[in-house]
Amino acid sequence: MDHLVKYLNETYEVRKKKNARYSLRSFARDLDISSGRLISIMQLKELPGEVTLGKIFSSLSTTEDRKEKILKDLKRARFKPKDHSFEKVLDAAQVEQMGHWQTWAIYTLMQRQDFDGTAKWLAEKTELNADFVNERLQALVHIGLVRFEDKKYLLKVGNVTSGSGIPSKVMRELHKQFIQRGVQSIEEVDIQFRDISGITFCMEPEKMDEARTLISEFRSKMAGLVRSETPTSELYQLSVQFYPLLLKGEK
Repeated sequence: MDHLVKYLNETYEVRKKKNARYSLRSFARDLDISSGRLISIMQLKELPGEVTLGKIFSSLSTTEDRKEKILKDLKRARFKPKDHSFEKVLDAAQVEQMGHWQTWAIYTLMQRQDFDGTAKWLAEKTELNADFVNERLQALVHIGLVRFEDKKYLLKVGNVTSGSGIPSKVMRELHKQFIQRGVQSIEEVDIQFRDISGITFCMEPEKMDEARTLISEFRSKMAGLVRSETPTSELYQLSVQFYPLLLKGEK
């Protein structure tokens, strides 16, 4: 809610320059809200409700253009997880509960800036059955990645990773699903909207750990690149396959 805080700070500073005795208490009085609430809002500790926001807009004769920017900013803030830096490590049972690729798609779409908190929105974006979307949302709530509050689904955790002890069968099935989606995209997605490429080379197996580190660093850089995307961002999947080309029995 940077737009609102900036607006309040700028307005307060202008008034204080005109009157050195003008305080935050005075500012709160003029806005018709409590000084405690004003301070909490300005310190990013509280999101203003509709009534409070209405009082601020009315008291400051806020322009429609500024109102629109502030409202969009607040909408994004309401549907973001409370702690973006927190990363939840999923155990084997939780990874299994996530189930198919669709659950990961639903969870990731909730991070879009225009997500309105409803299952209906998610069903429309994914073109999945509404009952299935609701069932998957309940699974996400049970796992602890999502909370249901005021009839809205909200993210609790913005980043997840799987623990090191995940049974190989669970992860194999998930990887197969994502790889199969990639195969489908070769035929169904225009080349300007995808990148499927590869390189074949010889490498000593002892360098596998170093290769894993480089791949992990690349994934992190990609995540940083797309973390602050626009409300209409498309949902993408980055899958990396790195394996011996000659499989057992073929050598």
